[in-house]
Amino acid sequence: RISRELEPSLFLRRGAHGECIVMVFRDQASSYRQLASESCDRGEHWGPPALTAMPDSRAKQSAGNLPDGSAYLVNAPNADRVRIPLAVTLSPDGRRFDRSFLLRGHGDLPPLRHAGRYKRPGYHYPKSLVWNDHLYVAYSVNKEDIAVTRVPLASLASMH
Repeated sequence: RISRELEPSLFLRRGAHGECIVMVFRDQASSYRQLASESCDRGEHWGPPALTAMPDSRAKQSAGNLPDGSAYLVNAPNADRVRIPLAVTLSPDGRRFDRSFLLRGHGDLPPLRHAGRYKRPGYHYPKSLVWNDHLYVAYSVNKEDIAVTRVPLASLASMH
């Protein structure tokens, strides 16, 4: 059996009983929503992966925590295969992701330069890192170039 859960990323969620690890996945079954599993015993046991309400174009995602403990998810939050826009979505508690910040949209996307198998326009495979008061997001543009977007953490803090 091939796993439905693919390309994991994680963030920490603080709860009434301590900290839990939340692992988010791309859904290989094409629900165009994120899957998530949770462990509240430091990764010893995990709950079954469940569909979340977070839309996802299956472009991969990158999750983490900001220095204030809030969780973030970088993905292409689209409920179909279109991997546009690229956004960071925030959650103060790791449960409800209710504030998004546009990183790249249609207007930022150059035309495809070369045809190829499995190629299509969009922002693909984001990975992120918090460093020196910024959120850095690296991603593929049209599967032809690599780009990095640097977001000052102060601009995200103003969204809380």
